[in-house]
Amino acid sequence: MCYGGNSITLQNNKGVNLSDVIVRLRQLFLSFAREPEALEPKIREASGMKLEAGEWAFTIQGLYGFIYPDSEAFTFQQFQSQLYKSQLNQKLSAKGLQVVLHSSSGGKLKSNWYRLTINTALTK
Repeated sequence: MCYGGNSITLQNNKGVNLSDVIVRLRQLFLSFAREPEALEPKIREASGMKLEAGEWAFTIQGLYGFIYPDSEAFTFQQFQSQLYKSQLNQKLSAKGLQVVLHSSSGGKLKSNWYRLTINTALTK
C-alpha cells in the first residue's frame, strides 16, 4: 500500500494505482458521450464490444482489453473487482450516463453484456 495524505491507495506489484481504473473508465465513457465518432472505429475493431443504435455495448472482459490492451497493468480479476465495488454508476449518473445490463448469459458475470446509456439532455 502507498499512503498519500489521508487516503490509502492500493497498487499492484507493477506500481500501477488500482483506483485509477474507475477514473479511467469514467473519462472514457464521458468521452464517448461527448464525441462518439472519435471512439467508434476503435470500438468496432475491439473484441467484446459493439455499437447498437448509437449505444455502446460491451462485456467486462472486452472493456478490460479495450482499456488495458497489454493486460500488464492489472489482472482481469483486479479490474473486475475494482469495477464491481466502485460507485461508477453513481458518478456517471450526474453526467447523464448509466451502465445497465444489456443481456445476461445466465450465470457467468464476465460473459454478460452491458450497455452505456446516455441521456443527451444531461450530457450537453
